[in-house]
Amino acid sequence: MSGTAPFWYQAYPFVFGTRILFGLGVGMINAKAISIISERYQGKTRIQMLGLRGSAEVVGASLITLAVGQLLAFGWTATFLAYSAGFLVLTLYLLFVPYGKEKKEVKKKTKEASRLTREMKGLIFILAIEAAVVVCTNTAITIRIPSLMVERGLGDAQLSSFVLSVMQLIGIVAGVSFSFLISIFKEKLLLWSGITFGLGQIVIALSPSLWVVVAGSILAGFAYSVALTTVFQLVSERIPAKLLNQATSFAVLGCSFGAFTTPFVLGAIGLLTHNGMLVFAILGSWLIVTSIFVMYLLQKRA
Repeated sequence: MSGTAPFWYQAYPFVFGTRILFGLGVGMINAKAISIISERYQGKTRIQMLGLRGSAEVVGASLITLAVGQLLAFGWTATFLAYSAGFLVLTLYLLFVPYGKEKKEVKKKTKEASRLTREMKGLIFILAIEAAVVVCTNTAITIRIPSLMVERGLGDAQLSSFVLSVMQLIGIVAGVSFSFLISIFKEKLLLWSGITFGLGQIVIALSPSLWVVVAGSILAGFAYSVALTTVFQLVSERIPAKLLNQATSFAVLGCSFGAFTTPFVLGAIGLLTHNGMLVFAILGSWLIVTSIFVMYLLQKRA
């Protein structure tokens, strides 16, 4: 309702308020969608479902973007009607998602399972940091790829939109292959996906041609989806089912914080350099260092 509200009334205070409500709603839905999977499924099935959720997120974003483009012909206010797709999702949820949670875990209730322990909070905080940096650098790529391509003479706004679309759609492949990747890399998948994402950004920074930019974007987009899904997979593996809602909410908060801080991070880098190549290289290096540090902390807690 808050998503479509600006279509009906466009006063600034009203639009501002409804966008805040919309953001709160999206945050709660993301957290709940992940915790539903973590609560109802176990083992390989849960890993596959988390990967498919990531793919569905990309498909949904692409379809909504397509709908916005079509609705734009009827005026800017009509674009908000794209959010009415949420009513369809709500209907499907009410019709097909079972309310009962599968309880295959030990029935014994312990004091530790009733609330987040200090160790659990530390784990969630570490994973939230990784999620924040991953989302921050990804948002920065989305903002800066067009200007980098123009600066390097590799293309215009139209070509940059193509590159960003490819980067987004490759997330579908990442989601489908997530279970396979987990079986190979296991808990080190977070480390390798973070390093790969960082290297993808460095490839974009050093790209001599459009096709190298596309290759770097594919690498970065794939690794981004895998890294973010791995964060939530680790939360679901290490936190008791009763506490997953709370734990997932904190992890999603890390994602939101990363997106929020992106302009400030880019502004801070801008104080050092305005060179697009260096901006991407700094972001990629930052992510690689963070991923290594986070994996070190996770192994200490294992």
